[in-house]
Amino acid sequence: MNDILKDMEAKEKWIGETMESLDGIRKAQADPALRDSILGSLSMAESKNAALSDRMLIRIAATIALLVTLNIIAILIYDGSGNTRQSGRKTVATEYFSYLDILKF
Repeated sequence: MNDILKDMEAKEKWIGETMESLDGIRKAQADPALRDSILGSLSMAESKNAALSDRMLIRIAATIALLVTLNIIAILIYDGSGNTRQSGRKTVATEYFSYLDILKF
């Protein structure tokens, strides 16, 4: 128990010394030219990111438009092949449940 108290006292002493060493610290001052340079490079990076995101949005919109167009063309070709939607659905349903034919008594 005594060892634990000694360890705690040593830690408290170390913490106290560390806190006292921070008393004279003040905020560092940066060179104004360096600050302007950093802010300028940050604004250029932000404008590049904005342009990149605009390009990405255009690409996404073009991809969606292409997929919608291809789906519409596929539907029109399927409907133009002579199969009506009703018979197509009926065929799909018949084939889907065809495994039940062997279960009939």
